[in-house]
Amino acid sequence: MKRLLAMLMALVLFSAWADTWTDPDTGYTWYYSINGDTAVIYNDFSAAIYPSPKGSVTIPSTLGGKPVTSIGYNAFYGCSGLTSVTIPGSVKNIEACAFMGCTCLTNVTIADGLLEIEASAFDGCSALKNINIPDSVGYIDWAFDGCDNLYDTKTISGVKMVDGWIVAADESAPSILNLEGARGICEEGLCECASIEKVIVPKNLLHICTAVVWGCDNLIAFEVDADNPNYKAVDGAIYSKDGKTFIVNPTGAVAVKIADGVETLAAASFDSCIRLKSVVIPDTVKTIEEDAFSGCSELTSVIIGKGVTSIGNRAFWACSALTNITMNGNCPAVGDNNPFEVAAGCIARLPKGNKTYDVVDGKWQGMTVEYYDLPSALPIAIDDTKMEAPVEQDGTRVIAAKEGQMLTEGDVSKVTISSPIDPEKDITGAYTKKLVDNQIIIELATPAVEGVNEADKVEDDPSGMLAKVDEGAISAKPTPEAGEAVGALPVKTYPGLYYQASWGDDLGSLTTGEKVQATGDSLYLGVIKQKGDKGFYKISVSEE
Repeated sequence: MKRLLAMLMALVLFSAWADTWTDPDTGYTWYYSINGDTAVIYNDFSAAIYPSPKGSVTIPSTLGGKPVTSIGYNAFYGCSGLTSVTIPGSVKNIEACAFMGCTCLTNVTIADGLLEIEASAFDGCSALKNINIPDSVGYIDWAFDGCDNLYDTKTISGVKMVDGWIVAADESAPSILNLEGARGICEEGLCECASIEKVIVPKNLLHICTAVVWGCDNLIAFEVDADNPNYKAVDGAIYSKDGKTFIVNPTGAVAVKIADGVETLAAASFDSCIRLKSVVIPDTVKTIEEDAFSGCSELTSVIIGKGVTSIGNRAFWACSALTNITMNGNCPAVGDNNPFEVAAGCIARLPKGNKTYDVVDGKWQGMTVEYYDLPSALPIAIDDTKMEAPVEQDGTRVIAAKEGQMLTEGDVSKVTISSPIDPEKDITGAYTKKLVDNQIIIELATPAVEGVNEADKVEDDPSGMLAKVDEGAISAKPTPEAGEAVGALPVKTYPGLYYQASWGDDLGSLTTGEKVQATGDSLYLGVIKQKGDKGFYKISVSEE
């Protein structure tokens, strides 16, 4: 749909090189233009063919000595006498509205070779009963609206399909939607279907277009068959099989950390994820395509990795709650349309001393600029106690704490930590503090956590095994064994760094929790209450 303007501009350009050919067998005159080594059939302000076709038409494979590769915008618009059309293998693209309003069209035969069907190509073809979509097709926009006689509604409950491609869904779709029997999802194919909570992608579904689930506000996870050759699921989102492209995010997700190794965020991959509050984009990402986060109205915080070199048009449009964007690298190339339509007063945090950004009057891309510099000591804390880590000493990353700071936990007595810490010396009171590389290890004289933190339960997590991160993000807690309870400790953090908790009765055999990248200045890390009267809790911090 977003390509219609481009199609209109192309039509104007094509008309400058317009040509015609009259078929001696049928008497039809075809209008076309030569575009390099190819020919494009286009609408000459009435139709691509004159007189208006009656009955069956076969699209010529060549015109002007060039292969016909595209059926242009509006080419057969409103040709009500057209009943059947045959499209040769030379055609790669059926452009927007090409057969729109052909109300008597009943049959379409397409040879292998077609790659794309654009928006509204067959809209309003109310009599259309048969069409084959060859395996060569990899992308279909919202192209079959009003083709009620064409839809397959029996293979998958609540879903409309056209020759195995999902074109629409409705509220009768089950909460766990298994797409077995489908081979592709058209653009917007599952949109605005609040009943869907989970989508199962089978091994034979090979094509997923853009913006397929916007408006599915209760969708929290995708599951992809391990044998699917094109896609895989990571943390409930869909990635390309090689992990280099982030395809689509479940629209009900609250916080997302994109997996390392991703190089491209696909167009509209987070389109209208209205519950999304924070996202961390790793350094491996190079390209954020157009509309990637468009319509994420609750998104407040974004960390953009230092590898990003390009941000597409409208990438962060209609992000009305976005107040903080941290850029970790050089200034990326941006689209002609400002990628950022964010909250008034949004802060762009830029690396101090980086001169690649075009900052004018204290603003970049309309946002107020604040400069940051990674401190020599990065904060870790338990509760309100702030320690500093890591600090470079002779090439070794160590822990330091400020003199007189207090380490507290629950009802355990406060303990004053001297500066510097002696790794061999026990600290008086309830804790023993030990130094190991880039880690804080605390020996708990009494269990610090009494069961699940009720306030930290997430509403859409009936198991109670998840904790909030940054007011909404989710961090996995460990599953307790018999006699143990699960809790969460608040940890003060530095955005962009990774934090990890470990726990257990024996320092030599600790259980390690999930590594979580901080997007703000605090998060919750899972910890298990110890069975005995003594246990260990360890926090680790790293840059990756």
